[in-house]
Amino acid sequence: MEAQDGYEFDGFRVDARQRVLYRLPGNTRVDLQPRVFDALLHFVRHPGELLGKRELMQVLWPNVVVEENSLNQVVSQLRKVLGEKPWEHRFIVTSPGRGYRFVAAVRTVGVPSAAGQRHPLSLAVLPFTDRILGGTTPGLGEAIAADLSHLLSARSRLRVTAHPSSATAWARHPDPRLAGDVLNVARVVTGEVAGDRVRLGITARLIDVATGATVWSHTVRGSLAGLAELQGDLARQLAQVVDPEGTRPDANVDVTPDAYLSYLKALSLSQRPSPGSIAGSIDLLRQAIADSPQFPRARSLLAIQYTMEVMFGFAGAGALQLAREEVAQALDLDEHNGETWCAAGVIDCLGGNWVRAEERFRIAHSLTADPLVSGLRCAWLTLSVGQLARAMQQAEYTLQVAPTHPIGVQMLAALHLTLGNDEAARRFAQLSIEQGQSPTMAPLHDLFALLELRAGRPAEMQRISVVASGNLDPPLRKRLMLWHSIRGAIDEAFALAFDSADHYAREGSVGGAWGVLWLPEMQPFRDDERFQLFARRLRLFEYWSEYGPPDGYSLRGERLVRVTPA
Repeated sequence: MEAQDGYEFDGFRVDARQRVLYRLPGNTRVDLQPRVFDALLHFVRHPGELLGKRELMQVLWPNVVVEENSLNQVVSQLRKVLGEKPWEHRFIVTSPGRGYRFVAAVRTVGVPSAAGQRHPLSLAVLPFTDRILGGTTPGLGEAIAADLSHLLSARSRLRVTAHPSSATAWARHPDPRLAGDVLNVARVVTGEVAGDRVRLGITARLIDVATGATVWSHTVRGSLAGLAELQGDLARQLAQVVDPEGTRPDANVDVTPDAYLSYLKALSLSQRPSPGSIAGSIDLLRQAIADSPQFPRARSLLAIQYTMEVMFGFAGAGALQLAREEVAQALDLDEHNGETWCAAGVIDCLGGNWVRAEERFRIAHSLTADPLVSGLRCAWLTLSVGQLARAMQQAEYTLQVAPTHPIGVQMLAALHLTLGNDEAARRFAQLSIEQGQSPTMAPLHDLFALLELRAGRPAEMQRISVVASGNLDPPLRKRLMLWHSIRGAIDEAFALAFDSADHYAREGSVGGAWGVLWLPEMQPFRDDERFQLFARRLRLFEYWSEYGPPDGYSLRGERLVRVTPA
């Protein structure tokens, strides 16, 4: 990574110019000894790389001969400052006899002028008011705002809030300054779409959250047939005003009007994932690509929707392979799209290539300021491989920028449940339901059942939980592993686990939602000798060998061994 003035990773910001580390949110200054800061700076400038001990000692003690123990002490001090416990792998992974690897996702950022201020390049695009006559394109205003968010975050240094969070904040606080305060951004964009199919106008206004002043306003005019060009023009002009030194969005090249409208409708559906909305968005995106095969964002979003099908367990035949094909073509068309790299990472997770997935999430994180693009998916990866503290750090950091995103809130609920924080798990689960997630679908369904059991209400747990595997499709039956493990039926739990793995393998996948393995109630399952074989079936050992074992475990040769914290 090229040397820059600022870096952010999982709840911290490094100001290389002032040589200061800040804890986020709040920009709390963290004191570091000079050599410890030098080590941190070298790590964040080489994220994901295995840094040899000799290299690190030459960087920290140039032209001085020191013992290896001196380096070990510096790394130990850095881990302590970052809050990393000896059995965790949130930030630094030791490669015995070789060196260290900084595993947190790092991205370069502009440096705020003073601590305590909102980031000057932080921005939220609020849903546009829809005033199209005739009602032929319902939801067009929100879809335009969502796509504008994508365009701005993909090719500039802007910290753009994910659209689902912006939409939720706007629905609850229909005042630009209040919404901006909730989203913790320096500026918000409001706007409207007005006219008819022949005479169309899109107006955008840039508002300073601190003062409420409108600092820029612009209207682009044309017809609905030229909507793609209007949107691209608006994105480039807005980016120029907010961040003159950043790269310009490059949008909607060779896209037909019908393709762009289909894409916008699909994008609108994708903001509230459900079986019906995902299926509907896939149909629309296929239409868009049939009209405009060279439309990279449509291919990228289609790949993401295919992976959502697999992750939620209702995928059609060949969905994962279709996702691979769309990602490959999208990257051929635009290799700088962070969302496409994120989709590639999810595909690798589902295929068991966890190591490459980590690398692709890291690329995604470097290409876009939207933490939802890579942050939540990376948290999903680290939860699946058992690195719970790191997953929590990633999810919490993501929710700082997207505080009302329903999937992010749901992820925090699952993580708190896995870590035994029942009150927080229930609170975030309820918030996820308030934001539109169904309590009858996984993981919320099982989450509430387990909370009832932990609260000493097994009868209520029985009412909520699924008790007959025949009622579930094969990929979802693995949810019953938990309940078999709780009642001590470990043989039945492993039979379901390997049956699920066989089902996924026929699709060229290892499956998803394996975070269930790390619940406290699954400890008897993990203690069984068969877990070693099952973990190999999921190809988890490949990841653990490269990025460290799950929290509370160590690798001894080719075995995973449980360790008890001192």
